[in-house]
Amino acid sequence: MDTVPWMSQLNDAQKEAVQATEGYVRVVAGAGSGKTRVLTYRMVYLVTALGILPENILSVTFTNKAAGEMRRRIRDMLGENSAALVNTFHGFCVSILREDIHRLYYPNRFLIMDTEDQKAVLREIYEEMGITSKDFSYSEILHEISVRKSDDQYVGSVTAPDFSAASPLKAPSDRLSAIFTNYLAKQRKLYALDFDDLIQFVLYLFHTIPEALAKWQERIQYLQVDEFQDVSSRDYELARLLSGKYGNLFVVGDPDQTIYSWRGANIDFINDFDKAFPEARTILLDRNYRSCPSILSVSNSLIRHNVNRIEKQLFPVRESSFRVLHHHARTAKEEGWWIAGKIQSLHDTFGIEFSDIAVLYRANYVSRMIEEALVRNKIPYTLFNGTEFYSRAEIKDCLSYLRLLAFHDDLSFLRVVNLPPRGIGKTRIAFLKERAAESGISLFEAFQQNIGDKIFARTGASEFQIVVQEAEKLVDHVPVSDLLDFMLKQTGYEADLLSGGDEDRKNNIAELKESIDDFEKDAGETTTLADYLNRIAMFTDLSKRERDDSVKLMTIHAAKGLEFPYVFVCGLNEGIFPSQRSRDRRDIEEERRIAYVAFTRAGDGLFLTDSEGFNFDGSQRVPSRFLLNIDAKLFDHDGRIDPVLWNMTRMYERVTDWDEAVPEKPAGAIGVKSRVRHDVFGEGTVIGISPDLRFYTVKFDSIPLPKNISTDFRGLIPVPE
Repeated sequence: MDTVPWMSQLNDAQKEAVQATEGYVRVVAGAGSGKTRVLTYRMVYLVTALGILPENILSVTFTNKAAGEMRRRIRDMLGENSAALVNTFHGFCVSILREDIHRLYYPNRFLIMDTEDQKAVLREIYEEMGITSKDFSYSEILHEISVRKSDDQYVGSVTAPDFSAASPLKAPSDRLSAIFTNYLAKQRKLYALDFDDLIQFVLYLFHTIPEALAKWQERIQYLQVDEFQDVSSRDYELARLLSGKYGNLFVVGDPDQTIYSWRGANIDFINDFDKAFPEARTILLDRNYRSCPSILSVSNSLIRHNVNRIEKQLFPVRESSFRVLHHHARTAKEEGWWIAGKIQSLHDTFGIEFSDIAVLYRANYVSRMIEEALVRNKIPYTLFNGTEFYSRAEIKDCLSYLRLLAFHDDLSFLRVVNLPPRGIGKTRIAFLKERAAESGISLFEAFQQNIGDKIFARTGASEFQIVVQEAEKLVDHVPVSDLLDFMLKQTGYEADLLSGGDEDRKNNIAELKESIDDFEKDAGETTTLADYLNRIAMFTDLSKRERDDSVKLMTIHAAKGLEFPYVFVCGLNEGIFPSQRSRDRRDIEEERRIAYVAFTRAGDGLFLTDSEGFNFDGSQRVPSRFLLNIDAKLFDHDGRIDPVLWNMTRMYERVTDWDEAVPEKPAGAIGVKSRVRHDVFGEGTVIGISPDLRFYTVKFDSIPLPKNISTDFRGLIPVPE
């Protein structure tokens, strides 16, 4: 019998998942199967049916948008005063560190750096070291920093009590190490953490200070993790530690939608959950409420070609409207024009709103042909890429004004102290840096202490200091939106911006103010300036709010978690989709999952396109193998494809998917899936055999990456089964 009235809104599998409150539970939730409803209702069920305190439940999602949506749903069901915890991994780590980072010799009032902040630090380091972007691009260095911070040795060195700006590190032996060392020193001087630090510092805290771990284990008695197929090894370790005392870990995900391996996602964590926790219970959500049968049939037909997955078949709840249509174009230009024409037809003939249509692609450069066609046909569209909203100069300016009030940090001070111009240029900044270094204080403190020095005569320094002091009195008493208005008006920034006449910049600031209003409404009266800034620091990609009826253009990765009535997936060519970077079956399986995610974004209509021509490397464009993977009876074709092109597709397919095509025991005693022993590398498993039978691909137990071993090599012998 249902214990709460809304339980009747759930199907049997969803109901089973909601009521599975104790122990380790894995929910394999197919696309459009209602996993957000399950996660939300389960939290409400724990509170209303079992009497669990909301503050003892944590639900982790992977995006701020998903967290916000779940918070709104929970608040609607439990009331405004619900204290249920819904956050991202990074966001929750901020909460932990705010309470306990002092145990690692950091102040609780630390700064969170985003990418633009990191680049600002690097610019300063480059200037000091005489390095230019020709030597190392910022993206290269940021990647190197991220790699080095993934090393287990990193946190121990950076949190040692004697590490400070006043105690220089050992001189590194190469320029990359020197940049990294200087970066760490400047971070510590700012008392700042970047995104790579947040989870890393918490793991270090939990591994080295048992009482800190015990406190949070006691607080989080029920943990549920959304999108578990996307967790990295560090996310997984954090979830394992937090649930270590009560053993209540509830994970939801779909291995068929694992598309982030390039940033650490490991499909094995969800696939092997029952091996890591033998007592785990598995529940399958296989009823799809989003897509019509024709779209699901095509999607199921595609993904079944993957080997590394949990077998399932999605079943539709809705009825079909359109059959899936594939169009083969003679050129990329023709492909774009066909898409534009079909969009116009959907709008004019069927009354479909442009905003109900999305065009998805594997890589950003593919959008050019679509954009040109849409512009020529006067079809409105919104491109979801380019400069991220919170990385735009005027937005960074506004946030830096607010951050200066909250943290008095050097990065924010340097950005706004002369914005708009106040006569505080390089000479006066150099003066402040000397004073700050001499006294071991921040630049802002040095500014306050030396404001009366003659070097600041005939500048706007005093006026700026007065504005900041007046604003600081308001921080705890007025909404963030009012505080920003005060700073922009009193500093002269807004007047300077208006005089420039740049409509886009003015619109962006208006958009920021609107987003702050939304945040304050969502957070309620308890929000503070620090809360807002922490929330913003967690955003990595926020596109502008839609205000008109327009087609949406975006990469498939950007579309993850979204849904649209009508979807076009373009550029289905070898070398584009799957990407030319796909070298083996593992890569191809990820590319196929990306295609599956794209297909299952569609509710009513799905259109697939490819074109002839040549790729950037000069190779001839041929249709994607993914079109071959789909049962031909399940979708319609518009445009004849030359059989020669299909044969070329099959050739590409054999190069990377060959291990699926050969028999398990092709010749002799060694075949795919055979266990073998190597004289040097030890035991391993054969995961593939080349089409010409020249080599085996073996995944050895002792080393992380597979190796190709000649079939003529006599030192590779089968292990008796």
